Amino acid sequence: MVQYQIEKPIRRGIIGRVFGGSKKKQVVSLVSNYESISSRTKENMAFDISRVEPGQYEFLVEITDRNSNQKKSRKISFEIVE
Repeated sequence: MVQYQIEKPIRRGIIGRVFGGSKKKQVVSLVSNYESISSRTKENMAFDISRVEPGQYEFLVEITDRNSNQKKSRKISFEIVE
């Protein structure tokens, strides 16, 4: 299973960060289920973010191997400008 998410971190004041951490607003999410006989596979995805407002975002990819139940994830920050 592969899960893709684009999230917008919501910045909070110093007290909120100390006691509540940061919140994230999920903007786009997609879950893909497929099987492969190979230990490596390639997948191309496209996301329509034309209606997403400018700002800082995070792109998260999480992969779960259903046979071993192992999970791996990667996250990268990016910015949408006008």
